Amino acid sequence: MSKKTKITFADDNDLFCAFLGEVGWHSRAISERTNLTESQVNYRLKKAEIKRKSYRDGESKTAELVVRNCAGQIMPKLRRTLGKKFA
Repeated sequence: MSKKTKITFADDNDLFCAFLGEVGWHSRAISERTNLTESQVNYRLKKAEIKRKSYRDGESKTAELVVRNCAGQIMPKLRRTLGKKFA
């Protein structure tokens, strides 16, 4: 029988799981990075009230933060790579 532990997000692995969920990662990808099962990932995200759909739909504060902080780096790269394809 496995030992049950209380999830408090004080553990770095649990916190990293919540972070990856907050930025929209799939359970499988989080599972591979954290060595948690997909069920454990889903349980932690549910407990943390993290809804990845909000991030993916651009409705969360995290999604807005990522766009605001990353556009300066990503847009020039896209301009270079996509410009070559369609020029």
